[in-house]
Amino acid sequence: MKTSFEDQIFGAPSTVRVQKSLFRNWIAPEVLENTEVSQQEVKRLTQKWLGKGLTPGTVGSLVSLYSKYAKWCECPIDIGEVLKYLKRQTVREKKALTFDEAQKLLRYSKRTEHYMFVLMGLHCGLRIGEIYALKGHNFDLDKKLVHIDSSRDITSKVLGPTKTGERRSVPLTNSVLAEFQHHNKKGYLFPDNYRPYRWFPVLCDEAEVPKITPHGLRHTFCSLLLEGGESPKKVAELAGHSVQTTLTTYWWSLKSYTDLSVLPDTEEN
Repeated sequence: MKTSFEDQIFGAPSTVRVQKSLFRNWIAPEVLENTEVSQQEVKRLTQKWLGKGLTPGTVGSLVSLYSKYAKWCECPIDIGEVLKYLKRQTVREKKALTFDEAQKLLRYSKRTEHYMFVLMGLHCGLRIGEIYALKGHNFDLDKKLVHIDSSRDITSKVLGPTKTGERRSVPLTNSVLAEFQHHNKKGYLFPDNYRPYRWFPVLCDEAEVPKITPHGLRHTFCSLLLEGGESPKKVAELAGHSVQTTLTTYWWSLKSYTDLSVLPDTEEN
């Protein structure tokens, strides 16, 4: 008896969790509705997923996963052309905002229900899953720190470790401290039905800033700190990744301390 496709997904626990979530939420509904597994179908799905606001990177992961599924169905397909197309789309994406653009986005988002989310990305540099996992106990108001100890999958709601499996603490600006007072301090700060990938592109349009992904807030945090003179080692500690990753990803931002005043703000620090 043939096992299910999900039983064939191997790798690190976090990778398996993400891939199973992607398959259940984006691929399984499609193959149930349309049993055809073909080259044409993967092209159709690529455009459909992009049209729903998924980033080219996420769609690339879905396409690769669909290819594995096709092989499991004994209908192998060539996804090279689709991946090249997605790579071209990724290159066109703007990863981070300038100081002025970020300031503009912050000021506009302060009038919306999404201000806290934008602050946690732009002032603390958190990953989307880390923001989604935040609860009141993560905030140390006396020491002005937020402790990052977990990540929550935004689709499956599964709670797990951070991407690197390590914990870290990030300083809080006065804007974050002030906005935190308006949020739920017992449960998760952001409800299960919170979908930043749906509303964030609209927010960028309304704020009249270049369209970046929600993860671009984290890129902006790192690049602005580096441009302000913070050391790559310190930025790596705050962002929760290696110094090498910081140097590779943000080499164009390098100058040569933690000075949070280089971040755009709406409050006096």
